[in-house]
Amino acid sequence: MNKIYKVIWCQALCTWIAVSELTKGKVKSSAVKTQKLSAVQQQSKPQIFEWKLKAAVALLLGFSANLYAEQGVSGGVATGSGATAISACNKLNVPSASGTRDAAKAIGADSLAIGCNANAVATSAISIGGRDGGGFKVDLSTLQLASVSGVAADLMLTSGETHYNGSLVSRNSNSLGVSNAVLSGSAIAIGNRIKILNGNTIDSLADLDDQGLLYDGLASAKAIAIGDTVTVGSNSATAIAIGDTSSISNNAREAIAIGAHASASKTGGVALGAYSTTATAADAPAGATIGVINLGDNQTSVLLKRNFAGSFAATPDNAGRQISVGSAGKERQIKNVAPGIISKTSTDAINGSQLVAVVEGVVAHIDDTAAVVYTQPGGTPVKKAANGKWYKAADINQDGTLVAGATEIAPNSIITSVKSAGGSITAPTTLTNVKAGANPTDAVNVSQLGTAVSNASLNFEGDVAATGAPANNFSRKVGETTKIVGGLTDPALLSDSNIGVVSDGAGKLTVKLAKNLQALDSVSITGGPTMNNGGINMNGKKITNLAAGTVSSTSQDAVNGSQLYNVSNSIKNSIGGNTIINPDGSIATVNLGDTGQDNIHDALKTINNTANNANKGWKLSTNGGTATQVVPDQRVDFSNSDNNVKITNNGSNVTVNLNNNLDLSPAGSVTMGNTTVNNGGLTIQNADPNKVVSVTDAGINAGNNKVTNVQDGLIANGSKDAVNGGQIKNIADSIKNSIGGNTVVNPDGTITTNNIGNTGANNIHDAISNVNTAATKAKTTVTQGANIVVTPSTNLDGSTNYQVATAKDVSFDNVNVSNNVTVGGNVTANAFQAGNTTVNNGGVTIANADPNKVVSVTDAGINAGNNKVTNVAPGAISATSKDAVNGSQLNASNNAFNTFLGGGAVYNDNTKTYSAPTYVINNGTTTSSYNNVGDALGALNQADTKINSRIDILGDQLEQSFRTANNRIDDVEKLANAGVAAAMSLENAPYIAGKFTYAVGAAYHGGENAVGATLRRTADNGRWSLTGGVAAASQGDPSIRIGISGVID
Repeated sequence: MNKIYKVIWCQALCTWIAVSELTKGKVKSSAVKTQKLSAVQQQSKPQIFEWKLKAAVALLLGFSANLYAEQGVSGGVATGSGATAISACNKLNVPSASGTRDAAKAIGADSLAIGCNANAVATSAISIGGRDGGGFKVDLSTLQLASVSGVAADLMLTSGETHYNGSLVSRNSNSLGVSNAVLSGSAIAIGNRIKILNGNTIDSLADLDDQGLLYDGLASAKAIAIGDTVTVGSNSATAIAIGDTSSISNNAREAIAIGAHASASKTGGVALGAYSTTATAADAPAGATIGVINLGDNQTSVLLKRNFAGSFAATPDNAGRQISVGSAGKERQIKNVAPGIISKTSTDAINGSQLVAVVEGVVAHIDDTAAVVYTQPGGTPVKKAANGKWYKAADINQDGTLVAGATEIAPNSIITSVKSAGGSITAPTTLTNVKAGANPTDAVNVSQLGTAVSNASLNFEGDVAATGAPANNFSRKVGETTKIVGGLTDPALLSDSNIGVVSDGAGKLTVKLAKNLQALDSVSITGGPTMNNGGINMNGKKITNLAAGTVSSTSQDAVNGSQLYNVSNSIKNSIGGNTIINPDGSIATVNLGDTGQDNIHDALKTINNTANNANKGWKLSTNGGTATQVVPDQRVDFSNSDNNVKITNNGSNVTVNLNNNLDLSPAGSVTMGNTTVNNGGLTIQNADPNKVVSVTDAGINAGNNKVTNVQDGLIANGSKDAVNGGQIKNIADSIKNSIGGNTVVNPDGTITTNNIGNTGANNIHDAISNVNTAATKAKTTVTQGANIVVTPSTNLDGSTNYQVATAKDVSFDNVNVSNNVTVGGNVTANAFQAGNTTVNNGGVTIANADPNKVVSVTDAGINAGNNKVTNVAPGAISATSKDAVNGSQLNASNNAFNTFLGGGAVYNDNTKTYSAPTYVINNGTTTSSYNNVGDALGALNQADTKINSRIDILGDQLEQSFRTANNRIDDVEKLANAGVAAAMSLENAPYIAGKFTYAVGAAYHGGENAVGATLRRTADNGRWSLTGGVAAASQGDPSIRIGISGVID
């Protein structure tokens, strides 16, 4: 034997392995192996795995480092057919550090012995290292299997035999490792400290001998255990345990435990993965619960229609029909699961994607047919998207993503509805067979509700207890009556929407009266007024602080006392003279127009008589000369020969004006006192030649000051400012506008009047001084008071019409509306409503079917709705009164006015109109009747015009012309005197070389005064000085002077 190894292909392991050169190949040994297998088959079941295991061990040995380290050393004795022996020892009793060692011996057919002292005796036995059990005794009483290493393969233990190799192996079993106990037949153990038991407890060698179960033991037959400290319990035939500390429990036939600490404890159970267990028995579920819908074996769910496939039953024998991939706290995911068949009969595993598809189908089914649906308040369906938030169902794609622009819906706004069998979420649906709820969140049935309702009670509590009541609160059970008494029992007298109940959210309900009362029939204040849709009855009370009502032809506003006073006052002012207003609003007249009459009719009659006398004619004289009788219709001509006076007439109006340019010839002059006007100009003499004022073609010498560019002076009471032509023009225009009519302002500033107020008079003097003018200027003044509005307007004939009406905004101290509601000082509310009457912050409104008859009392006034305001107490009539006036007061005013008008004037209360007076006027030629004062006065004026108007107008115009000229001269004189006073006030400051000096002075001249101040700066050498001064006079602009003086020699 040449001690050479060879490498052969192991078809069973699909790899190359190292074997002895003497090892037969597959072909040569096929017969032997066939025979061996046949022998094994005769004794027990084939052990195909045995050959794979042996080949794997050989492969490991063939490529181990130790093998190649000993490659060149001869050793080992192989005597069995197909046996292999490998060791560093090549002979018996080789000395070593631990003693002598023998070469490895492979005696059994197809056996393998590796290592010194290894001895493979049995057929197909494998012995690696140390000692085997062949020919050696093992003390089984201590079973110190771990003390000896080595493998004994396929040893058949007989009674009384022990094998000293560290392992116990039953017949037809295989053990690879240290301290293994393979006590069941046809079992395989690979690793260390493996136990494959046979259902009996081995306490001693006697146990093995007496029980005889070590021979052909089948309790855990064909079990496989691979790893360290692996245990296959008794009665666990064909079980498999792979992995350190993995185990198969007793009575766990066909169980599989793969992984460190994996444990299969049930027959047929599978524990895959480290720490996996089958601690709990497999169970056959009676059904599945999804949400709140139960799915049983024979039930059809609304969500899923399933009857479970398979014939699995929950019996003790089926407790292990399970696969566990973990344990409590060490659970695992099963990944890369192929999709299983989904059908009614399928028992395939389902992966996550299939569940997603199922869920999507369920969701779609829920959306379409679910009993519980989710919507917005308006009924729009909503769903949860993939992000877990709620959106409109139309905004969610099938995969749970959102469409663009989707808006999240607040969960608290979502409504949960139960869909009926017909698919409606609004039709009533009954939930039947509801079990009585026990927990706070359980549903309850009708019987529970009935019990709860019958036991429930309500507590009532008032603000205060009624007089004599034991308390202000009480309780009532459901079904008991609680009487709420309001006092008024006639429903026809009650209103709606005027009482509200407010909750504070904490058990308190507050009954409140509405701020805006509606549908009130009336409002009554005890002892005060009453308001309803028929009007306001003041019950003899005043309406005070009444805002002025609009006075117009269409106004229906109430007017106050001041308005009525204004009416009476305007009438008084129109009548003029000694007319007065009585406290009750009536008007009294005395000596109208100095005629001695107390009413207009008699005054006009007196004027008429005067006019008749005037028709007799008049006398004309000039400059005190002989008077000439002028009879009516006789012509009187006024002329001028020197062209300095201009006399014109416009019809019967004569105008006498002084020409703008008087021509007195170059030698002519006008002297008035110290004032002289001649060809050289105007000179005002003064004892002081420096104070002579002159107005010449070179300018105005106002006492060493010019008067130019006169600024607008202040026009006010007490003002003494000079005024310019523009201001005079404005004054003339204002006078013209005040006079009105045909009054014009002439270019020279004079005012020409013609037929003032259609009276025929051309000057105000005559109109004021006699009754004729007073009548012409007659006007009526109506003053509005509280709650009364007076609106003046001009009639076609120029007279003034006054419309007296109640103001839109009226103010009352007390309002009494029937006897239904009494509002005293202790009640405050934003609004009250009773029947058609509403009282709120805006006032009081009484509604009416006719919008024109709606009555309102607001801060804008009182709108009586075209109804009367009755029983109004007389209001005060004065310039400041705002009291409402009643009909009797207005009647008194009307009667007084009728008395003033005379001529049979009367006011008809039924038609609310005046019957015009009748005035009979004789104008000298005819007698005519007139029905208004204007026409009557006009007729009188026409008669007067032909007689005395011309003379009076001429005299007045002349007088006015001279007055205007005198006024102008007076103005010039004032300006001149003021200028003189200003010059006098400018006192010279003293001369002091190198210093600033000043002087302040005041002066008075000709009724005018002035104040002046002068400042002087004298040169250091005293040879020159610069002065300046300013003075302000009571007339004209300030005066300024500046000068320089010096020493020439």
